[in-house]
Amino acid sequence: MSAEKNSWAARLRRAAGYSLIEVMISLVILSVIAALAIPVAQRAIHQSHRGRMLHTLRTISDDQLMYQRDAGTYFPPGTQFGSWVYAFQIYPWDEPFTLPGQGKTLPAGSRKYTYYILRLEPFYPEPLIYAYAHQAFDNDLDGDPFPDMWIKVGSGPPQLYYDDFTDTVRPVSFN
Repeated sequence: MSAEKNSWAARLRRAAGYSLIEVMISLVILSVIAALAIPVAQRAIHQSHRGRMLHTLRTISDDQLMYQRDAGTYFPPGTQFGSWVYAFQIYPWDEPFTLPGQGKTLPAGSRKYTYYILRLEPFYPEPLIYAYAHQAFDNDLDGDPFPDMWIKVGSGPPQLYYDDFTDTVRPVSFN
């Protein structure tokens, strides 16, 4: 019986832990999986922020049309220089802002881009709406030094102006 106890105890001691080689192989496998998964997850998060930004650009543009319908002019109210109208409005990414045409407030945590509305009438009959992210404003989405800028003009779709991933300027049609 003591021989059985000794063999059982010996087996238990051998099976109680993992060897250093087993632990190292497990860590290498987990490291490879993490190295493959992290960039995919970061890109998915970045695409999610961009999708939300495109939706916000459309929302601001729709709000401009509602404001223009009710007030007879676009928001923000502009300064007249002869036949020109100039107006500029900034919506920082870390502050809530109210859309004047809808009376709807967008909370600060709902977006990562800073939004600008620029009116240069009659040169651009509808406001230019920009979405901008950069390290200098503490809202860069991927941590590189290149900005990310989108422009929405009138009823057209938002257009990428400055591509953050490739660091290139893209042409934008203002028709």
